Amino acid sequence: QNTENFNTISKVSSNDQAYYSTGITEGGGTVPMIKQFQYGDWVTGSATVERVANPSTFVQRFIVVHEFIINPYYLDGQLSNLENDVVPSLLAGLNSLRYVFRIDARTALSNPNSSKKATEEQQLGSVAWFNENFNGFENIYSATSPTYQNTVTSDFADGLLIGAKTKVTLTISKDGGAFVSTDKIGAYVSYLPPSIQYTNLLTTLQQNFMYGNGHSLADGVAGTFDGVVTRIEANLSGGDIILDFDVQYDFAQAQTLATSLFADNNPRFLIAIQVGDITIIAGDSDKVMLISDVGLYDDSADISGLFDINKSLMFKHNKVIGVDAGTSNVIAYNEDGVAWDVGFTLNLNKSAVLKTLDLVEVLYNSTTEQFFKLDQYAIGGVSGAPTFLDSGFTVQSLEFTGTRGYLLEAGSQFNDVILTTTTLAAGLQGYDLTIPQKLTWQDWIAKANINNVFFDATKPNNNLNLKSSNYSNISGYLIHFGLLATVEGTNGLGNTADTDYLALSNDFLVHDYDFDPTSTWTATIETFTEDGVTNLGGGILPDQDTLFRITW
Repeated sequence: QNTENFNTISKVSSNDQAYYSTGITEGGGTVPMIKQFQYGDWVTGSATVERVANPSTFVQRFIVVHEFIINPYYLDGQLSNLENDVVPSLLAGLNSLRYVFRIDARTALSNPNSSKKATEEQQLGSVAWFNENFNGFENIYSATSPTYQNTVTSDFADGLLIGAKTKVTLTISKDGGAFVSTDKIGAYVSYLPPSIQYTNLLTTLQQNFMYGNGHSLADGVAGTFDGVVTRIEANLSGGDIILDFDVQYDFAQAQTLATSLFADNNPRFLIAIQVGDITIIAGDSDKVMLISDVGLYDDSADISGLFDINKSLMFKHNKVIGVDAGTSNVIAYNEDGVAWDVGFTLNLNKSAVLKTLDLVEVLYNSTTEQFFKLDQYAIGGVSGAPTFLDSGFTVQSLEFTGTRGYLLEAGSQFNDVILTTTTLAAGLQGYDLTIPQKLTWQDWIAKANINNVFFDATKPNNNLNLKSSNYSNISGYLIHFGLLATVEGTNGLGNTADTDYLALSNDFLVHDYDFDPTSTWTATIETFTEDGVTNLGGGILPDQDTLFRITW
């Protein structure tokens, strides 16, 4: 930072940043420099050195060129800063970054005793956060949220596709003015990795963040691009710029993102747009880097309307499926068992085939669409090809009976899982599923990748665990049951693809232990030997049964 003592430690990876080279001779031309030390996770460009003619006796002159990306633009834990446009402390207020360097010249590379050093650290910087011009000044530009499409099928997606090339389209506007064809626009795309994926690694920062960018004039001619950005073009429209560009991940990158998605990490990306009037001199530039989207990756090209819930009823322990009416949601406590009677349809008009079906208990934020799975159960009987024909449609006969494995009596609706095939109407094949879920409560089991808004160092596992009440109706998050389904189907263009669906129940409130809305209940717990003779004073025997007596 501008006020910080000299150092060359990366603010992204905390590793030292240095290049070196040898064999630098006058007239020998430009020599590439090599990163020093083990890790390359700070590298964002390149460095070269050239020895030129001596300006005078006893003086040698070298030209060093260092090309780099100003960073950090994101660190693990700053997702909410990007989503809510809150400047992180590194750049808040008058805080800024400056460029410093130290030159160490030796007559022999390995001989530090011959060293001549020079340090530059006086030049202050004026580095902006997103959506601001230089260090804290207002900007006159804005960018819309993008739309995403599979470039092959033209199907719309919810975000950047992991396994296919994505066309990204958005609009940039200028307050009180119009763009012209000579205006330049830049698009920057980056994965937002957890810290373990960008620290203490041999790979570069660009590789770790799956970084890419593209630049184009607003003249409708294809521009230049690099990294995961594989095409870019900008066009004028009524004084605005319509920008579209393509993003594609290679196999290794897609594997990393898919693994992160499967592991429930909710991998996210950042799309930022750079814009400014290139005719204004640098000191007065109105250039700005706009946040266009902070989104979740989409692991498939979505086809809409393949899968839908048409019934959702909740049953607590005083209600019986098939006898009582059920409710649309419940108020519950940690450990409560709830039976969900849910109906869903597959759209056979689009050749829908169910490939996987899981019950999930999820923590979900409807504003950000971010969700975390607290529990997951794979429902059997859904794999394989459709088994019979009905009225010209190929239908899957889905029949499954199983249990959740809870310690309950045989035949309990709070343990049994039953999936049946029902009726076909207008090409929508119906299915009924009754499935229970015991609301998770195990605060001694850590849950990775929960939003840090729930962090509390005084609670077990820093409050990031499986206790449902930790998250219920807090910071915009609510508890739901959901069906997580992978469905194959065909769109109107005849293209077939898999689509992932998360179909949710209504949200419900989960209370912590000892919460009493009426303040009318108290309880005393006593423990005894199994014969009831010896009072253990609340203790538990380690090697034989303990008798509990609870007085309400």
